[in-house]
Amino acid sequence: MPQSSQNEVRGFASPENGFSDAGAQAFIVEQILSNIQTIMLVKIVGVTNNGGVSPVGFVDVVPMVYLSTADNKTIAHATIHNIPYFRLQGGSNAIIIDPKVGDIGMCGFCSRDISIVKKTKQPSAAQSKRRFAYSDGLYFGGMLNGAPSQYVRFSDAGIEIKSPSEIILEAPSIKFKGNTETTGAANQMGAMTNTTITASGDVSSGGKSFLNHTHQENDNHGQTGVPT
Repeated sequence: MPQSSQNEVRGFASPENGFSDAGAQAFIVEQILSNIQTIMLVKIVGVTNNGGVSPVGFVDVVPMVYLSTADNKTIAHATIHNIPYFRLQGGSNAIIIDPKVGDIGMCGFCSRDISIVKKTKQPSAAQSKRRFAYSDGLYFGGMLNGAPSQYVRFSDAGIEIKSPSEIILEAPSIKFKGNTETTGAANQMGAMTNTTITASGDVSSGGKSFLNHTHQENDNHGQTGVPT
């Protein structure tokens, strides 16, 4: 047999593939399957949205598992651009949590070309004959990421909402059902500014009733009646 050359080019076929027709057919099938993308972990390197109230955007991602050559050399993937990402939304109701650069998530690849649907958001024929291609990916986020500092947490103990800065509730009417406790610095009631508070029942502060409290009269002859 001739000696191997340093310029030898290796292929993906194994010795077993050449022993029979079945082996040759198996090699062909393996090569076809290698061009079909299913699901893979990716890292975000670009995002169109930044948390504002806006339509769902797109991300640029890089697959996290390298390609490999027949002689086991690794090759990093190129960036896959303009991938729609998932948002939990029904009609005009949504939870807005836009992805961030550095996030790790899952990319699934559609069985047909979705490029026209991405542009028009309408049913359309496929633009090309490609199938399970990198260009037709969809991003689903939130895998292998670190601990959050801002969150809504559901547990058996209840629901916890945590923000490192502020929480804004905006509506024509906000209703609280149940006992409400407000604390600020040193466990004192937090400041409420530029606000009119209306209550149908009594309000108590420091053990003193707003509706049934009295005051000492200045001449020390007794106490005043309750507010009317």
